[in-house]
Amino acid sequence: MFYGGSQEATTPVVEVLMPMPSPTIRKHTRVSVTESTSDRVKRARCLVGSPALRIINQIQLSTQTRSRSPRSIGSQVTSTSRQLRSKYWKEFEPILQNGEIAHAKCIHCHDYLSGKQSIGTSHLKKHLERCKLRAKVTELVDKMRAGAKPTEIDLLDSWVYDPDVARRALVRMIVLHEFPFSIVEYDGFREFISTLNPLFKMVSWTTIKLDCMRTFEDAKLELREVFKNSISKVSLTADMWTSNQTLGYLCVTCHWISSDWMMKKRIIKFVMMESPHNAPSMFNVMLKGIQEWHIEEKLFSITLDNAKVNNSMIELIRGNLLFKKMLPCEGDLFHVCCAAHVINLVVQYGLRKICSIIRNIRESVKYIKSSQSRKQKFEEIAVQMGISLEKQPSLDVSTRWNSTYLMLESAYPFRTVFAELAEQDKNFTTAPSLEEWERSRGVCSFLKIFFDAIYCYLGHLIPQHIIIFINFGRLS
Repeated sequence: MFYGGSQEATTPVVEVLMPMPSPTIRKHTRVSVTESTSDRVKRARCLVGSPALRIINQIQLSTQTRSRSPRSIGSQVTSTSRQLRSKYWKEFEPILQNGEIAHAKCIHCHDYLSGKQSIGTSHLKKHLERCKLRAKVTELVDKMRAGAKPTEIDLLDSWVYDPDVARRALVRMIVLHEFPFSIVEYDGFREFISTLNPLFKMVSWTTIKLDCMRTFEDAKLELREVFKNSISKVSLTADMWTSNQTLGYLCVTCHWISSDWMMKKRIIKFVMMESPHNAPSMFNVMLKGIQEWHIEEKLFSITLDNAKVNNSMIELIRGNLLFKKMLPCEGDLFHVCCAAHVINLVVQYGLRKICSIIRNIRESVKYIKSSQSRKQKFEEIAVQMGISLEKQPSLDVSTRWNSTYLMLESAYPFRTVFAELAEQDKNFTTAPSLEEWERSRGVCSFLKIFFDAIYCYLGHLIPQHIIIFINFGRLS
């Protein structure tokens, strides 16, 4: 949980889009989705936010609707009572208007045709027969079928190439693995994609960036709808840390129970905090995030560590929400202390009392890891003694007691190796004595209870209050 921080309030960026004009039906019941210049200008005038956002959206508006990342003239169908039994619907995307399927979007050329039930599907069949892009896909599948094994033919029969689906998969890959946007312009990547599917039209890094931002904004809208329709109270946890560049970052996570009684959590705010890290600055950032997601009336509690600045900040939030009469139980249950942080304080206090036991073991592990020749000599001795090198001693981080526990646990099986290394290497003067090794076992048994308790608290799909009650009973 966080130890204090602040961020200068920034103006929220908002994109306001005018409603898209209703598609007009052309001959052969095909729908035109071409947007006139005046309509695009009208939409551009409605953009508010930073200058950078205006530039980005002007780029979007200057792009033809067909080549844009999946945006439909209506809403994509999610549920409808109408049964789409025709096989031709497999190559069309149903588009809803006023709760009914009004249009059918070809997944190959992105043309819009009428999707009304009264018209039938003969026009869909005729379109597929003359669709040039579909003809290329069919030719590709036929070539793949010629070289496929009998067990693979069924996969080809059920496979339908959809460029929109491919674009969304590309976006997901870049976000999931944190690839740079420029990966789409790497020659090797483009060649690899062309060997998989020569019909896939690779986009530029600016286009894929817009796709990623669009996906992010769509996900935010979906999450807002989840909060809006949820009848559950929500609880927040907040964590703040400082990076190697001495920049402070704040992460706020929202927890709630879904309608099917599943515990859910989502990160709703991740921002860089600017100095000063005082209570008023933190209050502004937290309250802005709560209001941005419209969860003031649903908020039940916030879990933080017991740093003094956090206590001051939580009182400001509590007073603000109590004034609006939005907190249950007069806010008595609003501030929850982080159990993991309480355990961390207890263990750190105890380790300060027994630091002499740990010092020589830490220095010994540091000694063999500071030189490749020392490490090789250590491994040779271990092999001669028949000790497995599968789990070698790990060096701890002095401020993280759980890493200290792992260091003591991993170093103990090599106690005889350290002793032999001290006999052969006169420069190795920090080898722990037999008594120190035995005392370290007592420290390990002490830390293991806390280590197991901490890892119980890391699970987010199970209720924590029962586990906390049981583990604190054991610790006492």
